[in-house]
Amino acid sequence: EGQVGTRLTRNTGQSTFAFLVDTVRDDDDTVVMQTVPISASREGRIAKLWRVDTRSGRRIAAGSSPMRDAAFLADRKGVVRVAFGVTADAETRIYVRDGDGEDWRLISSSKDDGLPMYPLELSDDGESMLVERAAASGPNGIWRVKLADGSREKLLDDPVSDPVRYYRNADGHIWAALFDDGTPRIGLIGDTPEGKLQRALEK
Repeated sequence: EGQVGTRLTRNTGQSTFAFLVDTVRDDDDTVVMQTVPISASREGRIAKLWRVDTRSGRRIAAGSSPMRDAAFLADRKGVVRVAFGVTADAETRIYVRDGDGEDWRLISSSKDDGLPMYPLELSDDGESMLVERAAASGPNGIWRVKLADGSREKLLDDPVSDPVRYYRNADGHIWAALFDDGTPRIGLIGDTPEGKLQRALEK
């Protein structure tokens, strides 16, 4: 396999790309990586997932992707819980799993209702995620989706504009979205200290 810097050095004769998936919030010495075979065919581009010790280069296998050319979300312990992407037929899919070695479950497909969802972040407890979801009519909204059953709750939308930017706090969590149709405005997600300060500054 390929290498990241000078640390990821094991070679099996197959060339790969290596990409950072996420850091691990509670462990400064570990990152989550994916390796993808270099292939001219999309059929060959299934990622393998790893947790990598940045000091020693030691890797722990963390499973593989349920679909080609996927992106991922990891929880605060470095466990990849969400995989998502678009198929060759333009179908948007979201898969979830309970942990390393567990089976992936498809919880969203744009084939079902024609409304794709795009994951943004996982909650701290790993039980839900924020997504941007298309609407049947009107702009995209921001929803909370439970990983256990795929149930959804709308948190924020705007009558005329899609979200054009997200604001994150020091822990990396989204607390607001910017909407802009010529007149920019900030919508708050939840009751947060950052949101309270934003509203106080707007007065």
